[in-house]
Amino acid sequence: MTSDGQEFAIDRYRDVVREFELPHSHAKHSTLAGSGSYMTGSLARLKLFGHYLTGRAAATRDRLFPDGVPDNVLWNTRAQLVELVHCAEHGIELIDELLASPREPESDAPHPIRAGRGVAAIEVPRGVLFHEYVINEEGRVIEANVITPTAQNLANVEGDLRSAAQSLLRSPIDDVALKDDLEMVARAYDPCISCSVHVTRVPHPAAAAGTG
Repeated sequence: MTSDGQEFAIDRYRDVVREFELPHSHAKHSTLAGSGSYMTGSLARLKLFGHYLTGRAAATRDRLFPDGVPDNVLWNTRAQLVELVHCAEHGIELIDELLASPREPESDAPHPIRAGRGVAAIEVPRGVLFHEYVINEEGRVIEANVITPTAQNLANVEGDLRSAAQSLLRSPIDDVALKDDLEMVARAYDPCISCSVHVTRVPHPAAAAGTG
């Protein structure tokens, strides 16, 4: 679901999450159908589902967000801290449950091969990840689509960087301070390394030195 009230079944994610390409990027960007760019991740989860927290996680939420969860990505680090507390508590609960009632190993009997399509979504540290696979009669994957949280956030990152730059440039600021402030916005989204390399230009040492 989204903060503006949209709810959708996982297998309809393509009707809601619209991917598109841009000339300046090797990575796809995403928007919500009928709306603009969006953010997925700890801050979004806390805003949508934070009221379900209990125990120390709830206490941490109340301490770090006494006035509620704002629409400001710079608070994402605080939201991640709340989730760390929740994961530690929930992990202990799961361990206690497993120790109380050990499970038998799953059968390794072969499964029949048949054609089909599978769609799923899972919440990972940086947000929701959609993945879809189409398998033919031979059991081979003939189509796959994965939309990572970092890729979904890219359009929002660009929008926030643009807004931040426009705001910062209203007052005198040197290039170093401007760079530091804009990097703080990018880091707040916590982009993963494997996805970030698609949108980063790194000059070759030889080219920078004017040789080679």
